[in-house]
Amino acid sequence: MRVNPYAKFLSKVQKPARYIGGEHLVVKKDDKDHDSQSALNVGVNIKVALCFPELYEIGMGHLGFKILYQQLNKEKDVYAERVFAPWIDMEKELRERNLPLVSLESFRPLDEFDVVGFSLQYELTYTNILTMLSLGRISIYSKDRKENEPIVIAGGPCASHPEPLAPFIDIFLVGDGEDIFLNILRHIHVLKNEKAFSREEILREFSNNSNDSNNSNNWQKKGVYVPRYFSSRDKLGNDNKIVRHRIEDLNKYPFPIDSPIPHLTTIFDKFSIEIARGCSEGCRFCFSGMSYRPVRERNKDEIMNAVREGLKIGGISEASLTSLSTADYSELTPLVVQLVDELKEQKAFLGISSLRAYGICDIVLEKMASLKDYSLTFAPEAGSERMRRVINKNITEEEILANARKIFSLGWKKMKLYFMIGLPFETDEDVLSIMELAKKIKEEGRVVGAKNPEITVSVSSFVPKPHTPFQWSQMNSLEELKRKQELLWNLAKKYKLKYRKHDASVSIMEALFARGDSNFSKVIFDSWESGARFDGWEENFDFNLWMENFKKNGIDIDNNLLERNLNTKLPWSHIDVGIKESFLKDEWLLSQKEISTKPCAKFNCHNCGIDCDLEMIEQRRENQLKNISNFSNNKIKILNERSKEETKEETKEEIIIGNQNKKNLNQFLSREKRGENVGYRYRLKFAKVGPLSFISHLDLQKVIARIFKRAKIATLYSEGFNLRPLLSFGPALPIGLHSLSEYLDVRTSEIWINHQEILKSLQKYSEEGLIFYDIVQIDKKDTSIQEAIREVDYLIAVSDPEIQEVKKILDQQSIQNLNNENIDFKGKEFIKEIKLVSNCKNFIDDSNALTLLEKQINLDRTYGIFIRVKYEKGISVRPNDLIKFFVDKLIFPEGIIKIHAYF
Repeated sequence: MRVNPYAKFLSKVQKPARYIGGEHLVVKKDDKDHDSQSALNVGVNIKVALCFPELYEIGMGHLGFKILYQQLNKEKDVYAERVFAPWIDMEKELRERNLPLVSLESFRPLDEFDVVGFSLQYELTYTNILTMLSLGRISIYSKDRKENEPIVIAGGPCASHPEPLAPFIDIFLVGDGEDIFLNILRHIHVLKNEKAFSREEILREFSNNSNDSNNSNNWQKKGVYVPRYFSSRDKLGNDNKIVRHRIEDLNKYPFPIDSPIPHLTTIFDKFSIEIARGCSEGCRFCFSGMSYRPVRERNKDEIMNAVREGLKIGGISEASLTSLSTADYSELTPLVVQLVDELKEQKAFLGISSLRAYGICDIVLEKMASLKDYSLTFAPEAGSERMRRVINKNITEEEILANARKIFSLGWKKMKLYFMIGLPFETDEDVLSIMELAKKIKEEGRVVGAKNPEITVSVSSFVPKPHTPFQWSQMNSLEELKRKQELLWNLAKKYKLKYRKHDASVSIMEALFARGDSNFSKVIFDSWESGARFDGWEENFDFNLWMENFKKNGIDIDNNLLERNLNTKLPWSHIDVGIKESFLKDEWLLSQKEISTKPCAKFNCHNCGIDCDLEMIEQRRENQLKNISNFSNNKIKILNERSKEETKEETKEEIIIGNQNKKNLNQFLSREKRGENVGYRYRLKFAKVGPLSFISHLDLQKVIARIFKRAKIATLYSEGFNLRPLLSFGPALPIGLHSLSEYLDVRTSEIWINHQEILKSLQKYSEEGLIFYDIVQIDKKDTSIQEAIREVDYLIAVSDPEIQEVKKILDQQSIQNLNNENIDFKGKEFIKEIKLVSNCKNFIDDSNALTLLEKQINLDRTYGIFIRVKYEKGISVRPNDLIKFFVDKLIFPEGIIKIHAYF
């Protein structure tokens, strides 16, 4: 089995947990490099790297990425592994060491995969794609790739306007990837291994110019685009269009409930589920709302089961419902009401994204307000009604204010509002109306009793996106956008509103690459070579660098931001997302006349080109109104309630390890406030070794809390909105330090009878590198772990060639000198003993821990440095100071292990 090639230097980079893999629920299959006997690992012959050109903590929250990972790995003959863009510090380390970019599952270099697939979510990740190809030892340009190099495929939203990336990508997949991607992988495998096709023959097979006249697969009609074999005549003349691929029924593709659970905190650190795809609102600026048509919903029962199982399997405490327009989901009210009640019993929370500023049932808002100190997020998009007609945002100011009154009267205190500036036909009055509307919303909150409602106004810059009615619109200049941002800033200060703006120069770049052609690829390459990385991150984005490379390549920025003629062929005209160009043109003309278009419905078909089930949409709207009415009048019961038998079984299972009785829990929490009986307190000993030594102390707490939840081991919880299990940990370990002797205290409402059963259950649901050893019951008044520790033993592993130098240092330095002179102990003497010891393995009596340690530290040596330090009220010498002492004397330890703690 391959060992992480980065293990020796992970402590040198930010957040090394990005690169360790081994998460809970990760999929590992067998191939020639592995010896696993799992039944899942038989017959793997297609290896695909799923590449997300952003940081781990962003990519791990992306739903499409999770869907593909689970769907592909369910197939016995396919092995899908994850690869994320390394941060700048890691890229530097890899290049200095001449190491490749590897996957998280098997640490396989990118160039050893059959297919490398990129997720194109955002235009400003394009340079990261080149970084990943380069580090993966894959030729940057498609035309330069050798016979044995992987096929590079890219899909996602940006594949609908792919030309700036076209020279770097072998195959684009336009549209939904659930079924077609797997078909492509299998076809590549057949062509390569059974028909002995060359790389070029494979690409031709997927293009319009296939040499196989008997080819029955019209891949272009399934969203497959091969840029190198698609003629310029086709692009301009539109004789052969690439037709966006769609799946008709989301319910045929169950949502993943067992995706890998990240060790470190991610951007979307919750169990999110896509409840619907597509939108019928018709906002003229919205790429997703246009190109993801028609509306398709997941079955309510499937959603309920997915949330239940996802939280249970992952040990997660928060779920989120997401779609382009969640408020339009036909059964939102019963879904939310039931989920909130169920999740509340599990000490879990529910969030809802993409809500409109109107049309939400009171009972939904009440349920959400009862859960957590959330702020609701709405997107009016424009401040004035005139502009909302222009952009086809079907909502009036009175509806917005009425909704605000309703929200604040139900107890909400915070609201986030999303707007855009730089919209077509916008005036300064329209811009200023953004803050005026936010001010009115704040005043409505005060009127209904909100003491100091907190309003956050987030304003982005409009980008004219392809395949929308505004694709012909001009983009405001950078100077104009900055001027409008200043107008808003002045009003925000005056009205005491929180104001957040997006970097206007980033929006300019987004527009350029959204609307660009293949000539822009040279700008991407030159900017990447000049150091452009993570351009969506403010601290890295260098606008001037990009401008220099546009100028160098003869591309006029201003000209590319101008309004485009309706009869001009656009760089994405050869991509058919299903929307008729005539419909987009009509909507563009209607926007100029400030005429809005009603949302799609049975009697409101606008002939956009998508074959919608309009009766379903109408029925969906009727169901929503019916559900709202029924719930408001308490006339219907919650559906899909779990049976009493199921509830009894779950309760029985929890009793084995400590029943969390709601009545008892409330009693203990109230007693705690009065200083009375607070239940029982236990101290657990565990090890944190191997790759998990690289997760932070805060992430360790989160991981262990999830282990308790997965194991159904009940604990007491804190009070208030932000419930958390009452787990207390010892002193934080430095990143990269292994420990065989960590402790945590847990508070429970009932006594633990069988400690071995508790340990067995914890270990069953634990993660590789966390090993639970012992439990002792302690008095409720005992001091904390931090204060109770008296001494700690450390073992520093040093390579054999350095042992003689270590001996000289220790012979010359007395313990007194070490305490007084060489390490900053703030005037205290903490070192009690320091000596050389033979055979480091003698100090590690757990075989599992030893195996994990040996993957990162070479323990086959004659000596190690044993150090015993004293603790005083939680204060002692820091392990990093011990390491620094030796490094300053040119001794470079390979690792440090905390082997024992004394109480």
